[in-house]
Amino acid sequence: MDISGNLIDGIFAVLDTHVTYSGTTYPVYKSIPKTPALIYVYVGNVIHATEGTKDDFHYNGTVQIQVVDESRQRADKKLAQAIINVTRGLLKPARATVFSISPSTLVVLSPGQFNEVTEQGESISKIKLIDQYDFLIQ
Repeated sequence: MDISGNLIDGIFAVLDTHVTYSGTTYPVYKSIPKTPALIYVYVGNVIHATEGTKDDFHYNGTVQIQVVDESRQRADKKLAQAIINVTRGLLKPARATVFSISPSTLVVLSPGQFNEVTEQGESISKIKLIDQYDFLIQ
């Protein structure tokens, strides 16, 4: 069974309309539209493995939460980092709200590796902060 879609849907439900920083709410995408907002959050890129027996198994792996800013000639890394901190606050492991990954149970979702990608063009720069979360689902 591929749990990628259910995991992405669960994270999307927690973040959608809730990623707000300094009075601005940023859009969250599960798939990036042809014309995305200039600053947005993307949930995707799930890599997982299935372990266990026929009747008792679990999934572990990683999922990425990306903040992309291509709004200026010079992308604002400080703003992108603030938005990442908002997403981390919404997804922190101690949070009372647990989202559903039917028919399984999310056991662990914690920030792991963090990466930054910067692209420079003639008239604009783009910054992408990639927060990779580790997960365990039973």
